[in-house]
Amino acid sequence: MREIRKKQKKLYKAMRILLYAAIAVLVVYIGAEPLVAKASHVAALVMNYVCDALVIASMFMLLMYYSKYGKVDGYLSRIEDELADAGYYLSDRPEREIQPLTAAVLADLDRYGYTVERDLELSEMPFDARAMKKKEFFYVVETEALTRGDILAYSDAAFTDLTVQKMKRSGSGVILFVTDTAGEDAIDLSKSITCYGKRDQLQIAYAIAEADTGRVYFLGNRVSKCQQMIANYVMGCELPIADANKGERLPFQDKLEEKMKTFTLAEFKNGTFFAHD
Repeated sequence: MREIRKKQKKLYKAMRILLYAAIAVLVVYIGAEPLVAKASHVAALVMNYVCDALVIASMFMLLMYYSKYGKVDGYLSRIEDELADAGYYLSDRPEREIQPLTAAVLADLDRYGYTVERDLELSEMPFDARAMKKKEFFYVVETEALTRGDILAYSDAAFTDLTVQKMKRSGSGVILFVTDTAGEDAIDLSKSITCYGKRDQLQIAYAIAEADTGRVYFLGNRVSKCQQMIANYVMGCELPIADANKGERLPFQDKLEEKMKTFTLAEFKNGTFFAHD
């Protein structure tokens, strides 16, 4: 991943230099064109060719950069955020049992204008609540012990409901799991962000709230609406999150860093690379 980032930065730097050079030459030539044409027809013709060549080269460089790194840039940025983030966060909420914690979260969502529906079945999966307000969405699941399989199954059901049943194509969503114990394989997925659309118009984040420990696992260092929603309604705090609420780095982040050393553009484009397998 680091080698790919180095190559990307070099290409980006070259692209910027070429663009600035092309803009500078064009601006100067536009102002001087009458004088050049008056002095020498050949010189004016040469300058026209030079300007055309710079424009073509700039367009080619832009296309090459964005075709190679356009899609992967956002993906790698999210991975880098996962690696740099605190392993977990400590909630400001006093509740230390599943049902009271869920009730407190839903009460705040209801208070701030969300339409809250309780005890739903979506794609044959039981959800304790769904809360919606314009382009903000919350799905809430209570479970005593959370596994990776639970996250994947509930995520599929929530994504289907949001994109197929509700026909949402943009906005910010959170799938909240309120539990007593989150397995290591579940925590591995806690900082994942799922994006839809060419410009990531729809973003879905996970949040795992361990009631008995007060820990909340989520991607907390990436500025986004999802981050704000989790901080405000799950943790019961404001942004920026205080340093006192940040936990230490966890082993799954070290494992992810090792995994990303094998990352290649070819596998990413082929859809065969999975950071959280």
